[in-house]
Amino acid sequence: AGACNELVASKERVAAAIAAARSRLDALSPHLRDVLKATKPLQECLALRLDEKRDEARAASLLPPPLFLLYANAAAYADVLG
Repeated sequence: AGACNELVASKERVAAAIAAARSRLDALSPHLRDVLKATKPLQECLALRLDEKRDEARAASLLPPPLFLLYANAAAYADVLG
C-alpha cells in the first residue's frame, strides 16, 4: 500500500510538472508568432523560405512513417547539395 501511495504521489507530481511546462510553452506561442512577424522583412530580404519550409514540414509530418523517412532523407540531401 505504501509503494502504491508513493507511485500515486509521484504520478501527481509529474502531472503537475507537465501542466506547468505546457502552460509555459503555451505562453511562448504568441511571442514566437510576434518574432516571426517582425523578422518577415529580413527573411524576404535574405530570400529565406522559412514560411515555406515550415508549411512543408507541417505537411510532411502527416505522412506515414516510411514516406516521412523518404521525405526527410530527400530534404537532407537537398539541403546539403543546395
